[in-house]
Amino acid sequence: MEIKLSGSVGAGGVNKGTEVRAIQVALNRWRATQTMPAIGVDGSIGGESIGAIKHFQKTQFGWTDPDGRIDPQGNSLKNLNAFLTGPTRRLLEPVRKFRRGVLTIEMGDDGEIVVRPGDWPSRYAIAIYGNPFKFDTFVRIDGEVLTPVVRPHAGPLRIGESIYDYEQYLRFMEKTNQPVPKKPTPAPPLPKTQQEKIIERVLQEDYNIKGEEAKFIGNVVTYLGYLGNAIDIVDATVAIFVESALLETIATVAAPIGIFVGIADACITFVNVSNTHARFAAYRGLVYAEVSWALGHLSPPSMSPLLRRNMSGLSDYDRNMANAEWSRVTAAVYARLNTEFNTDQKRKVARQALMQRFDNSPQKMCPAGLEAFENKFDFGAQRDTWKLGYRDLYPN
Repeated sequence: MEIKLSGSVGAGGVNKGTEVRAIQVALNRWRATQTMPAIGVDGSIGGESIGAIKHFQKTQFGWTDPDGRIDPQGNSLKNLNAFLTGPTRRLLEPVRKFRRGVLTIEMGDDGEIVVRPGDWPSRYAIAIYGNPFKFDTFVRIDGEVLTPVVRPHAGPLRIGESIYDYEQYLRFMEKTNQPVPKKPTPAPPLPKTQQEKIIERVLQEDYNIKGEEAKFIGNVVTYLGYLGNAIDIVDATVAIFVESALLETIATVAAPIGIFVGIADACITFVNVSNTHARFAAYRGLVYAEVSWALGHLSPPSMSPLLRRNMSGLSDYDRNMANAEWSRVTAAVYARLNTEFNTDQKRKVARQALMQRFDNSPQKMCPAGLEAFENKFDFGAQRDTWKLGYRDLYPN
């Protein structure tokens, strides 16, 4: 932020309090790049502040007899302002770093951000506030005029230019007792379609997730973003995607039924593949266990009374095989899902993603899951019997 003085600051100067404080703050920022200790910031001139001005003048200009004063139109102020506004200073001095997910943004104590290649306002909003849609806080400053960086005709960000986070800039100006320019009127709320485009850009440019995967996760994030912190959901969802083959299945299948088939091989190894009743119980248990897990139930589902009645006419051997397969497969599904999604946050996002694919309705999810295994049975009585089971939905 450029400093403007109404009178001299330093030895023999006018030394207006707010202007002295601004010079002290600026000198401390320069001293930090020289690995020198900070001076006091109190708005009053004394030997320490005059000595800091002299040291700055001696270092920057090579003066052997610096005067210890900064004049409104003098070279000392011009040089100090060149340091404050230069695009390279952010690489030299310690600044606040904001990290979130894969993003790191540097911001000065006055809210200044020097634009780097690839930057865009939503990246700043994500890193600082965890919200890609909170970009109306970033402004350009020209003297007393503040201009939002995302208004129509505002123009793109330019590499090396400085923009400011208004909220941090406001805190800095209040702390240094300087007048605060009024923030422009906020822009109207962003339409949902624009929010979706921003999320898609976040996924593509910052998380390098593209194609169908980006589309799927973007849909999930947009949907869940109304319920919570959008970028936290991005972080959690992307973490799941990167770490979990299961979410890759969810993201890339052409139809929702692929969700169920995607983990079948990992959860089912038949004790007796020729036992049709055991196979029926295994696949049905897999579907019901996925739905139960998606609904947040902590333990695998028991076989429903309806299914038990349907097995009442079986031999003891067939009934025991079916019961054994049901128990083994439902436990395997829970173990697999809880391993893939190994934190509460990951489980929350995965459950919501699964349910969203079926309009948050287990009554839709169950038939889709049962249908997924239709081709696992031969044409004829086995497949016909299985298809009749589409009507046996997950019990309330």
